[in-house]
Amino acid sequence: MDGMTDTEFEIAVRVGLQRSDAIQFVVVYESPKDYPGQYVGRVHFAGKGLCWASADTFIVRDRIEDIRRLVAPMGMCRINRDAKDDAVIVEFWI
Repeated sequence: MDGMTDTEFEIAVRVGLQRSDAIQFVVVYESPKDYPGQYVGRVHFAGKGLCWASADTFIVRDRIEDIRRLVAPMGMCRINRDAKDDAVIVEFWI
């Protein structure tokens, strides 16, 4: 399995949610170039005029439901992709 385990991802996201200098969100991708045929949840941050992705904080799963099952209980809200977003983006959790 590439990326993090469920437990590692949950701990990293919960720690990130406590940051006071940035807003954390999870972007869910379907079949990105680095993981074709799979779903990837990557942690991103926005704050102080910057937006960046955490290179180490991501999960890779065969089913989107497995990512949703992990992220939803953390109190994050799902936002569907905008038509202007990259086609591999499925949704955001913030």
